[in-house]
Amino acid sequence: MKKHLLATNALLNTLRQLGAIAFPLITFPYVSRVLQVEGYGKYTFSNSIVNYFCMFAALGITNYAIREGSGLRHHKEKLEKFSNEVFTINIITMLIAYALLIGLLIAWPKLHNYRSLILIQSLTIIFNTIGVEWLYSIYEDFAYVTVRSLCVQFVALILMFLFVRQKSDYVNYATITVLAAGGGNLFGFIYSRKYLHLKISFHPNYRQHIIPMLVLFFNTVAVTIYANSDITLLGIFKGDHTVGLYNVAVRIYTIVKQLLNATVIVILPRVSLYLRENKQRQYQKLLDNVFRVLIILILPATVGLFMLSKEIIMLIAGSAYFGGTQSLRILSIAIMFSIFASFITTGMLLPKRREKKILTATLIGAVINILLNLVMIPFLSLNGAALTTLLAEFMVFIISLIYARDIYQFKKIIMPLFTTMISCVPVILSCFIAKEVFTSNIWIILFSVLLSGILYSIIQVVFFYINRRRNLR
Repeated sequence: MKKHLLATNALLNTLRQLGAIAFPLITFPYVSRVLQVEGYGKYTFSNSIVNYFCMFAALGITNYAIREGSGLRHHKEKLEKFSNEVFTINIITMLIAYALLIGLLIAWPKLHNYRSLILIQSLTIIFNTIGVEWLYSIYEDFAYVTVRSLCVQFVALILMFLFVRQKSDYVNYATITVLAAGGGNLFGFIYSRKYLHLKISFHPNYRQHIIPMLVLFFNTVAVTIYANSDITLLGIFKGDHTVGLYNVAVRIYTIVKQLLNATVIVILPRVSLYLRENKQRQYQKLLDNVFRVLIILILPATVGLFMLSKEIIMLIAGSAYFGGTQSLRILSIAIMFSIFASFITTGMLLPKRREKKILTATLIGAVINILLNLVMIPFLSLNGAALTTLLAEFMVFIISLIYARDIYQFKKIIMPLFTTMISCVPVILSCFIAKEVFTSNIWIILFSVLLSGILYSIIQVVFFYINRRRNLR
């Protein structure tokens, strides 16, 4: 029953991610042409500024609440007290974040032309706070979050085509994307009463919560820095046009990464529960299964995205964004390291309360990213930004791997990695064949995906039966 629930949660979260992906995937080809490179660059630059304040308001609360709250969900009074304290701290950090944001808008003249965009996009801070999605993760209620998100995104999709009609409508675009991303959170606080009654706690136990929250927060700071510093520095050094080109590559990279990461996200409450109840066998088996699924999905996705970067950008954004092709190829490699690192930190280090190890890994990655961005962006522009992201993701993966070597026997994944790499050879050949046979970008992509999918699946099945027969001997 628990295995079935976990599989259902993974499916629901994947469906939710597909909805989040479908919204920009459907609208982006339209929006990128309407707003053009400069207009889209303005939106992207202002969004990179807001993300820093969203990060501060979150303060590592989500992962902390899920990890600690998962073990309390069978004790309603304790969970309600814990949730009220966490919610109160989140309200305080939200207010501080807004005070800092307003101060920055007043003090930095460069942002004066972006005020409207930034203030509109900052509504995400409020939505994230009152949405209390960590509570639904504690109860593993992914059905409500998925249905809510899909409904809001459908409404936002209609609004997009109604109100984004010309180059100057980037403010409308910002408003609608905020609605699509967090508008459903308006209902989150009301729905939370299904489980408990959230309210302000006037005497929260700051000492108990704040230190682990701060450790997770600084980890988020490091992640946000190397996720956003490239865009921010590109905006400062190169301008809106370059930011617009680069963000196409980043958007596609993020879409693929979010979809692949959907399985990883849902396991935190379950692994936290297994460890709290000392169910080591179930814990190790869950890690084995998730690792195998990730390997099967990530490697062909990385290879396919690398091979079809040009065609995907041309199809989604148009020829004006062709300059982002090489950046997408570099970022496609980063996906592999990013997802594996995310699984190690979420499934191994975080539930084992090794958040300081996670912080060390991400801080090193962030420092490398910033320093290399300062050196490489002035000379290599957007390709330099992509390369620094790849190096940062690789470094975080290696360090996380070292920290988790006593938790999981990584040698168990060597054979699945080897067989999957062999299975990816037809993916490369399929892409080459498609480019020789077809000239249309959509037909190249469709033929490549179809042929490589069939061949990849056949080879995976063959290896499965070979390994099965070997194990039976």
